Amino acid sequence: MSNVRMVGGGNTVDFDPISKYVEDHEFNEVKNRSFSGKLFIYQFNNVRSWSIGARFIPLVDRDKINAWRLANTVITLYPNFDDIPGTFYSVVLVNKSDPLSEMVEGRGWRTEYSGVLNFEETS
Repeated sequence: MSNVRMVGGGNTVDFDPISKYVEDHEFNEVKNRSFSGKLFIYQFNNVRSWSIGARFIPLVDRDKINAWRLANTVITLYPNFDDIPGTFYSVVLVNKSDPLSEMVEGRGWRTEYSGVLNFEETS
């Protein structure tokens, strides 16, 4: 599985996703019908989003990720850094709460965490 890299606020976090992550596109559109009956569809703001499962994230990296989420920091996301290091996106974390709240069992108390990181591309 390929490595995911996040860079934000002068810090870098690398991790291997739990499994194949989900990349989605969100199209915002408005549909209007004129008096003559013709349908007009206006599309604007094509936004990419990702849901990436993460496991074995060290406490220090978890704290960086939470700081980015709380400050709404724009992060540079490299979703496939090992295979295509030149592909990156400007994103923000859109999790409603702490995305890495589950402690990993058997790895030491409060040392490694897991969860799902939800990103949305900034326009």
